Amino acid sequence: MIRKIYDLVFRIDSKTITEFFADALKNINSPYHYDAPLVLAAWEDASAGFALLGALSRDDEDADFLTGVVYALGVLRVRPAAKQIEQILTIR
Repeated sequence: MIRKIYDLVFRIDSKTITEFFADALKNINSPYHYDAPLVLAAWEDASAGFALLGALSRDDEDADFLTGVVYALGVLRVRPAAKQIEQILTIR
């Protein structure tokens, strides 16, 4: 079995970069919580879209964090997020 080089190099705590920062999105006590949306956007892995959508739907997040999530969803072009983003913008 041949492994891709980034599978060997880019791992944190035995997780891929996307998995690690998707978990940080869920954990408000993580030191990477606020940076996670921007890292996921920069990493450009479309599989992060589900984690970002989950973060967008939580009510306990502040406006700065949600701005990062919306930015990341835009960079990743997650089209199903449009309705949730519109609701957030009209409610808040």
